[in-house]
Amino acid sequence: MTLYGEILRAYRGFGASMQRQLAQDLREEKLLLYAVLASFLGFVARIPGLVYVAKNSTDAEITIANLIGSNFVTTFFYGLIMLYIIASVSHIIAKIFKGAGSFQQARLALFWAALVIAPLYLVVVGLRVFITAPDFINLSNLAIGILFVYCWGTCLSIAEKFNGALMTSLSIVTIFGVIAFGFRVMVLL
Repeated sequence: MTLYGEILRAYRGFGASMQRQLAQDLREEKLLLYAVLASFLGFVARIPGLVYVAKNSTDAEITIANLIGSNFVTTFFYGLIMLYIIASVSHIIAKIFKGAGSFQQARLALFWAALVIAPLYLVVVGLRVFITAPDFINLSNLAIGILFVYCWGTCLSIAEKFNGALMTSLSIVTIFGVIAFGFRVMVLL
């Protein structure tokens, strides 16, 4: 089955989709491809917003080219590094809770979840061109975020051999929320 077909098939069941991914040969090149494709789709989805910001800016240095260029570098350099760090941290935390997966499987769980949700994010951004209400934008961001965390939690629970996808998803939100809050507090001090 093609990658596109497998992504569409994943919406029938994130757990079964992750099982199929684990049954295939796990090579680092494949994992990197998933991370790059997910990052690329996220980058493309952000372009309309960047164009809007550039056109409505009064600062002469804020141009479409500058915003897209800096976003490209951020996405494909820092973004990919952050994906690897987040996957590693999630695996280390899973080990504390008796997770039985590997670093590679934790990377697959995060990268596959990001790749599965990225096309839906593109569709939602496309709808924002026609539906510009702030409530729609906020609700769509929240819905995509919740779906991504649930997909990642499901994939991670399969990779780490946990029993509950919902509990894994809630743990992801809690642990990474506490980490983000801690960083925010350190910045303010």
